[in-house]
Amino acid sequence: MHKYKPLSYTAVILLLIMITATIWGQNAPQNIYQINLKNRSFTPAKMISISKESFQGKQNLLIQFENILSIKQKSEIESLGFIINGKVSSTTVSVSTIDINNLDKLQGIRWVGTLKAEDKLSSKINSMQDDFYVITVLHRSLNKIKYESNLTAAGAEIIFNPYLPPHFLLLKVNQQAVNEISQLDEVSYIFPADDKLVNAEKVYHCPGPLTGFGFVPEFVTNGQGWDGPGLGSAALKYHFENGTPDVSGENAEVVAALETWSQYAAITWTSTSTAGQTKALDISWGANSHGDPFPFDGPSGVLAHCFYPGDLVSEPRAGDLHFDEDEFWQIGTGKDVYTIALHEAGHGLGLNHSDDINAVMYPFYGGPVSDLRQDDIDGIRSLYSTVNTSITSSPIFNPPSGTYPSPLEVRLAYGSGSNSSNTRIYYTLDGTEPTPYSFEFIPGTDYIFQRYSNTIKARAFRQNHTPSNVVTANYVLQQANPTVTNPVITPNSGTYNSTVSVSISCATDFAVIRYTTDGSEPTQASFAYGGPFNVIQSSIVKAKAFRADYSPSQTVSANYNILTQVSTPQFYPAQGGIFSEPISVTIFTETQGAQIYYTTDESEPTTSSTLYTNPFTVSSTTRIKAKAFLGQNSSTTADATFNIAITLPSPVLFPNGGSFTESVTVYIGSTVLGAVIRYTTNGAEPTSYSAIYTDPITLGVGEHTIKAKIYLDGYNPSQSTTAEFIVYTPNLVTVATPVVWPRTTQTFTVPIPLDITCATEDAVIRYTVGFGQLPADPTETGGGSITYTGPVNIGAPGSNMFLKVRAFKSGMAASEIVQTGQLSVVAPLGVVENPTFNPPPGVYNNTVQVAITSGTQFAGIIYTKDGTEPDTFLPITSPSATYSNPISTFKSTTYKTRGRRTFFSDSEIVTAEYIFACGAPTITPDSGSFIDTVTVTMSSLTDNAKIYYTLDGTEPGDSSFLYQQPILFNSGNYVLRAKAFKFGFENSITTFAEINVNAQSTLPTITTQPKNVTIEQGETAVLFVSAVGTPTPNYQWKRNGAILPGEVNDTLRFENAQLGDEGMYSVTVSNTAGSINSLVVNLTVNSLTSVEDILLSGIPTNFELLGNYPNPFNPSTKIRYAIPEQSNVKILIYNALGETVAVLSDQVKEAGYYDKNWDAGNLASGVYFLKINAASTKSNRKFNSVQKMLLIK
Repeated sequence: MHKYKPLSYTAVILLLIMITATIWGQNAPQNIYQINLKNRSFTPAKMISISKESFQGKQNLLIQFENILSIKQKSEIESLGFIINGKVSSTTVSVSTIDINNLDKLQGIRWVGTLKAEDKLSSKINSMQDDFYVITVLHRSLNKIKYESNLTAAGAEIIFNPYLPPHFLLLKVNQQAVNEISQLDEVSYIFPADDKLVNAEKVYHCPGPLTGFGFVPEFVTNGQGWDGPGLGSAALKYHFENGTPDVSGENAEVVAALETWSQYAAITWTSTSTAGQTKALDISWGANSHGDPFPFDGPSGVLAHCFYPGDLVSEPRAGDLHFDEDEFWQIGTGKDVYTIALHEAGHGLGLNHSDDINAVMYPFYGGPVSDLRQDDIDGIRSLYSTVNTSITSSPIFNPPSGTYPSPLEVRLAYGSGSNSSNTRIYYTLDGTEPTPYSFEFIPGTDYIFQRYSNTIKARAFRQNHTPSNVVTANYVLQQANPTVTNPVITPNSGTYNSTVSVSISCATDFAVIRYTTDGSEPTQASFAYGGPFNVIQSSIVKAKAFRADYSPSQTVSANYNILTQVSTPQFYPAQGGIFSEPISVTIFTETQGAQIYYTTDESEPTTSSTLYTNPFTVSSTTRIKAKAFLGQNSSTTADATFNIAITLPSPVLFPNGGSFTESVTVYIGSTVLGAVIRYTTNGAEPTSYSAIYTDPITLGVGEHTIKAKIYLDGYNPSQSTTAEFIVYTPNLVTVATPVVWPRTTQTFTVPIPLDITCATEDAVIRYTVGFGQLPADPTETGGGSITYTGPVNIGAPGSNMFLKVRAFKSGMAASEIVQTGQLSVVAPLGVVENPTFNPPPGVYNNTVQVAITSGTQFAGIIYTKDGTEPDTFLPITSPSATYSNPISTFKSTTYKTRGRRTFFSDSEIVTAEYIFACGAPTITPDSGSFIDTVTVTMSSLTDNAKIYYTLDGTEPGDSSFLYQQPILFNSGNYVLRAKAFKFGFENSITTFAEINVNAQSTLPTITTQPKNVTIEQGETAVLFVSAVGTPTPNYQWKRNGAILPGEVNDTLRFENAQLGDEGMYSVTVSNTAGSINSLVVNLTVNSLTSVEDILLSGIPTNFELLGNYPNPFNPSTKIRYAIPEQSNVKILIYNALGETVAVLSDQVKEAGYYDKNWDAGNLASGVYFLKINAASTKSNRKFNSVQKMLLIK
């Protein structure tokens, strides 16, 4: 009996290992116990017993048995509670279990082991330097979120990618980090990530080749081919069980993929009509659960899967290739049948995934390919012998190169030993090397019609032979061409009040008119004129006519000035208002295509103002003006003010009330910077006229109620904070002397109220008034004295008032008498002019000296710096600050000032706001591409500002890298973002630069060749090419060998393609190291025909997709289909990229005819595909059909 120590973890996580010596029912290899990984091979030593310490802390187990395992044993192992994750070899299985003691119940165990850290690392990683990107595969049963902290602790940066399966992670690492990560038990394998994964481009993941025990893991080397151990040849069959209605010719594309592998290894293919044969691939399309234990997951998930080679006893599904019918299949673009079949057929031939990012067998699909890569070729030749290396005889031109009259018919003949049964000839007309994807020539049937001088290249391909040498023929043809008549544009150039319908004609028969509406020169790639079109905004229309055998016409043009009325922008929330918190403001216009510009400084918007792109937040009171522009026309200005009034937090009192002896000192605090605290001590609610808190308040004997409130311009005052105090004393004390405010003697120019206060809590203030003379002393009771209950008003101009004031409180001695001097109101001699500021208020990058002046002679200036209003009635000396010299201002400040002079009325309050913001960093050099290295410097206009930056595209903060000296960038692509910081200053805006540093120049290599495209007239055609090289390559498309001006991207699009767009297209890819040419492909445009509406009634006898009406449509169309018996019906809409844009039905339908309305109002114009899948619930009847629909807006 074997003895094992139970693991301390909740579950023992599987370690998947698969070997090339796996038994598929063929002759067993000599060593059935050998395990082959991508990095090494080993044969485990037999272990009769295992020490308890051997697996302490280990999570992943590998169990090897004495005898060869069968699929039947899978259920026996699972019945003991084991989770089988895959068969490792003919005798080995990897498992996870919650009870390691269950191992005692397994019979015939030979060895238990784990995987070494170095076995988890792809050999492709060893040569990587500095930081690089890898895919880290966790064991399938793990939740990657739980283990992310372990990866980051090892030094990895986790990069989010939405297209990775749950147990895959994209990491940015260095060599040290990747070595540490490989030590983690939860990690299964680590291999390089390609650029599409790093850039989060749309990709699809292949889970790997299948066996009866599940998917083969990434760290396993290739399996065994159909030819058994060693290198041999294989004669295989293929059988199509069905096809897909998405596209025609799908089965031919699959066969082309199979034959591509035959070009590089000794593999032959024969079609068979019988399913389930040995050494055969059964190929089918199915959705969800489709007859094997591995159901598909719906649109945009797993595209296809394929089973490893084997016999039908040990592996009943060996070689089966299944495509997901829920995907939308295409040819030459999107989910390309050929490319997916090429990859999956590699699995069906015995290949596992490759770690080479350029290989077809790399586990992620990012777009169509046209051939195998060297790593794929090396892989297939490790399983099968290579093809015959004899060179095929070159084809023969007739006539040979030379000068001939135009036109000329050129023919090709087979070379020695070649014939139609074993050889195919391919040729090109653009000077590129012929491949099996070039034009095919069939001797005895075809000829090449040449009207102009040209060079033809040809090459022969013979089965199981090396292709022939390329032969070239140069033909010089003598001819003369007439010129096409100039086209005529109607109406003439001019100014129009509305949309103009434009027609173009040409007197030359069969001429094709090409035109542009943006003022550019028409070429044969421009729009083909097919009928009158509308010009809805000011445009320059240019036209040129072309015809084969003719020289093109001259270019003619017409300039149309369209006076389009632009709708005034609107705001949401509508036209401003008052709000209690920051709001998001949206601006929109009803004029399609118009751009909106806006201002927040009350200036009139122009096209130099801020362009509105997205809703923005308004956090303080703001006036917004907006205007819409379309071409040379503009709307009226929209104007709205958004008032933001935020309630301030309440102040804090300490102590917060209580009983005290003799006196108590009270402190009032606030968390609002720049706010003013006003308070009362008699329980009255504080107002904007109440006392301002500047120093702690000392309360004497008595009962006191303090109320405090916070004020700040632009915000609602806070709620009051209240505290009650009782102060006791053993001895009789005198009531505090009253205070008369604003002062006891003063001459005013306007009537004002006098405020009288007493520090003794609950003291009663009594006063007497005299006019022109002093009054009597106040008494506690009796006539003649007045009890103070509120401010005392000074009389009208000319009156001279005197006051005497005294405070009384029971149990205390009366206060001293306060006697005012003469208080009078006189007519003002004038009004002090408003103060002015220099420099003017605004935004500054450095400290400024602020000078404040008034145009009134001898006037003084009082001011505040906290946003509160300067005191109206106090003299210039106190308590507001008195201006004397320019003020050094080094942080954001709001000044409020008032001019004052004796016997003059005060000026108005003048507000000036100075905002200090750091100058945005200047990056030198700016964005660009550089060779080998580049040194970057940064600076800010703000003195002593600190610049922080990031290199990963994230927003910089004060914890990012601090710029201290020029930065040296080596080879790589960097997104540099920088921001300036300084205490008291607002942070600068973020500046950024894209720095691309390339290694020494390398000649471009085309990774994805363009493919032939056939579409219906009016649809969108797309030709695509991709290439790599240093520096990044440039592209130039050609049509029939002629350059297409302006077509310099990797994609060539034909919106609303017409018959005149047909032709042979290629692209030249170039950089500083040189240039190469792509394959020449054909664009074919079929005439578009309309279908009459069909009106039916009753119960149908067959499934039918009866089309949609109208078609073309805008924006809605009615879809009609027939269901003969109760069925599960799924109706999907795809765009031209194969992406699902709508699900119209996914439910059970009874028999009958159905109409379904589809509104595509939220989609762009273009070609869409209507696909219906129906499966009867009462029989085995199934139905699939696809139809094209054209949305024109």
